[in-house]
Amino acid sequence: MQGSDRDSRWQLLEPSLGRCGECSNGLSDCLLVRRLLVRRLLVQRLWVQRLWVRASGFTLVECLVVLAIVALLAALTLPSYAALQRRALAREGAFHLTMLAALQEQLRLTKGHYQSAQALLHSRPLPVSLRDHYHLSVELDNPSGFLLRLVPLAQDSHFPLLSIDGLGRRSPRDLWP
Repeated sequence: MQGSDRDSRWQLLEPSLGRCGECSNGLSDCLLVRRLLVRRLLVQRLWVQRLWVRASGFTLVECLVVLAIVALLAALTLPSYAALQRRALAREGAFHLTMLAALQEQLRLTKGHYQSAQALLHSRPLPVSLRDHYHLSVELDNPSGFLLRLVPLAQDSHFPLLSIDGLGRRSPRDLWP
């Protein structure tokens, strides 16, 4: 069947004609028209099925590409995210160390001497987030009066050592409020 011959047969299905062009029967009686209608319905159903199957899922290659992109983004952002978390925790530690230094001065005024780490932590305990990564160290025989330190635990050696003395000198400088 050539292209023009096929087109003329499809034109037989036009409702404006009223009769089949080849057998001059009514469109509802013509066997050729019935065959063409069935064929047209089958082709339409096949196209609908193909489009539906294609649109309903992803291929394995598409899933692998998305997985590779997500893994690459995670590999790029995870180290900087961990560094930001460490920095935020160190800033929180600096804030609490400042509060403990103020408490140390307040207790010296009321009791006449500086307090040990246990007494300070009894009055104002460290938050759980800090206790998991730091421990408090107090030196009372320091020339400036006292030296408070938040020392990272052994497993958290990547956290900075934080310190403040009785004169307000702080280390490291960039973490303090």
